[in-house]
Amino acid sequence: MTLLTRGGDRRLVLLSVDAVRDAEGAILHSVSVQTDVTEYRRTRSLVEVQRDLAVAASRAEDRGALLEQCLNAALKASSVDSGGVYLVDEARRSLQLKQHRGLSEEFLNAVSLIPEDSPSAKLVCSGRPSYTTYDELKPDRDP
Repeated sequence: MTLLTRGGDRRLVLLSVDAVRDAEGAILHSVSVQTDVTEYRRTRSLVEVQRDLAVAASRAEDRGALLEQCLNAALKASSVDSGGVYLVDEARRSLQLKQHRGLSEEFLNAVSLIPEDSPSAKLVCSGRPSYTTYDELKPDRDP
């Protein structure tokens, strides 16, 4: 069962209900226990994603197939529906989008090749995860 908290968070709850009976077996009342299993389920899901990625990576025949599996794992783990994988192109000194899903053609045209001195490249090269919208990245500064 899913509950909505006052703060707007959704929590997955395991509900257990038992009847309390009198000597003749008639139900007097019930007792229920609710256990929040949200983090348990999330952790289990992440372990499954890691396992599936390890198996897929061992079977990948080329870099493209491996990147596709990495993107699949990242999207599943983060519960988002679109994203991409960039690789550093040392020769061009830039980031190149090598695998993607759920991105519009307009967006792809704008972000397929990112110069190293752009704000987006600096963000990617910082090594810190970022969950933001394209507009918040100030695309007018990127090519």
